[in-house]
Amino acid sequence: MCGVLGVYVYSKEVDSWRNIPIITRQEYLSPHFDWSASTFCGGTLYFTICACWLGGRDVVICFDVNSEQFKEIGFPPVPSIGMVQGLLVNLKNEFHMLASTGMFEMTIDL
Repeated sequence: MCGVLGVYVYSKEVDSWRNIPIITRQEYLSPHFDWSASTFCGGTLYFTICACWLGGRDVVICFDVNSEQFKEIGFPPVPSIGMVQGLLVNLKNEFHMLASTGMFEMTIDL
């Protein structure tokens, strides 16, 4: 099932905001998914959507600022052992992502 997310873009030239709807999976709009801050590289904003501890689908959403089009890229095939996380980096105007997965041991003494 799809959901519509309202994305607002500010234009300094005309000093106003515009809504650019993105049609995406409805599950991404739930609180079970974590949206990262964006990373800008080569005219595109990149951000991750990760299924926190659910073992669900993890993706990179790309927004091309010139064409105002969205694109979805799946994470690489990493084993889902606990939480999967994607770190986005702009290095010399080239987009890179580090995908990591794993669990940590946490004990609480009562």
